[in-house]
Amino acid sequence: MKSPLAISAFLLLASGAAIAADEPKGPPPAPVQLADATKTSMAPQAWLPGTVVSKQDARIAAEVSGRLVMLKEVGEEVKAGEIIARVDGRALELEQQRTAATIARLKASLSYQSKQLSRLEKLAAVNGAARTQLDEAQSAKAMAEQELAEAEASHAGKTYDLERTQIRAPYNGRVVERLAQPGEFLAVGTPVARLVDTEHLEIRVVAPLYLASFLQEGLIVPVKDQTRSISSPIRSLVPVGDEQSRMFEARVVLEPGIWPIGSPVRVALPSGESREVVAVPRDALILRENATYVFKVNGKMVAERVSVQAGSGMDGLVAVDGEIQPGDKVVVRGGESLQPGQAVKSLLN
Repeated sequence: MKSPLAISAFLLLASGAAIAADEPKGPPPAPVQLADATKTSMAPQAWLPGTVVSKQDARIAAEVSGRLVMLKEVGEEVKAGEIIARVDGRALELEQQRTAATIARLKASLSYQSKQLSRLEKLAAVNGAARTQLDEAQSAKAMAEQELAEAEASHAGKTYDLERTQIRAPYNGRVVERLAQPGEFLAVGTPVARLVDTEHLEIRVVAPLYLASFLQEGLIVPVKDQTRSISSPIRSLVPVGDEQSRMFEARVVLEPGIWPIGSPVRVALPSGESREVVAVPRDALILRENATYVFKVNGKMVAERVSVQAGSGMDGLVAVDGEIQPGDKVVVRGGESLQPGQAVKSLLN
């Protein structure tokens, strides 16, 4: 007869064997994130080079001649109406004073001519002053009025020129280049600084003319560089091609802070009519040197590797050619380390 201790040991061994038999074989299911393949309308695309530019980028020039006495430093931000540079205006101040004195003299002369005419008119009414004297007085008064008007116009011009010795920013921006140095003598029209609006940006794309028929203002297009991708609308089209290059220009909206001015990017423009395609999220694609594939998951939650050919992309989706049907579950996270036939479990999106 077996002892109670032996019986207990036997039962423990049997229980452990049963538990081991119930444990699944192989590695545990891999955690992945899934998404549906969809049927959508998509056009073929041509990826073209683009450049981030400012909507306002100007070389600010002197409006009067003179010696440059002040200029903002490179990198300084300025507001619209703020002084960027200043030209020496002392000569203009002296001319303004001279014209002011001329105006005062002519006003005194006009006052005298007016009084003289008034006296002659009164004499003519009483005893018939000579008509010749009256005509001469009227003429002298009219000439004095014209000389005064001319002097006032000259004074206004000097005042305007004096105001223009202060070169002001036409818009908010940043000084990115000094084109003159304080102490230099400037002629009218000499550039002094390059002012760039760093807040209102867009992307300039030069495209073949044959694409113009597939584009319209407001169309959302993909834009990317080596590290970042966005989608943005076309702001304007200039469908006037150069007769040699057969190219035209498009401008794409760009929010500030994404890429600096001058950055090279690539823009995808539609190059044909839209067609129905099967599309998967861009993150579902696994790119290798000699192949592109996705993992789709069957009803038993087993991953199957499917080779595909990637096509056009839009709004985070990419058209694919291969054994993928609308509604198929594809792996969008966790696929890099999957093996064909491996069990998976779905994580919440």
